[in-house]
Amino acid sequence: MVCCFHATKGHNKGQDIMCADKKDNYGFSVERSKNERYELMREFYRQASEINEVLNKLNGKDNIVFTFDEVDKFDLNMMQSVNNKISIKKIYSTENKLVFEVLMMKGGEFGLHSHKDCSEITYVESGSMFERVSDNDYKAGDTAIFLSSQEHEIIALENTFLIVTFLRD
Repeated sequence: MVCCFHATKGHNKGQDIMCADKKDNYGFSVERSKNERYELMREFYRQASEINEVLNKLNGKDNIVFTFDEVDKFDLNMMQSVNNKISIKKIYSTENKLVFEVLMMKGGEFGLHSHKDCSEITYVESGSMFERVSDNDYKAGDTAIFLSSQEHEIIALENTFLIVTFLRD
């Protein structure tokens, strides 16, 4: 047992016990803090893994199906790099609506995909894009609407800034 230093002569054994109790409480607090930190780190890595799964799907060339909940995994107001030509940031989130800012460098593309349980509304703020399935070009000021389960594949024809809204069915 480690005792606290006592400046007075003749301290009693009760003071030694109090010191030991404080040490035990301190040890318990440290252990509890370590456990809490471990759980927070586990949760952080779990969420990071889920976001990476969605990012990897966005880079896919096959027909990928996304759900609203998958798209909602991105943190609010945090820029995420999909690849070296596309960055996205979720700027608004409710139970049934998500809004993203998307920056696509010339040649950047979202592979063929659809959304199982939501519609996508893509507004071209600046630049231009090509949607391969419908063979349509969109320029600044245009809006593309993709209904639930409608396949689409977006390619930036130049550096392009999009506002993309997802509405849950």
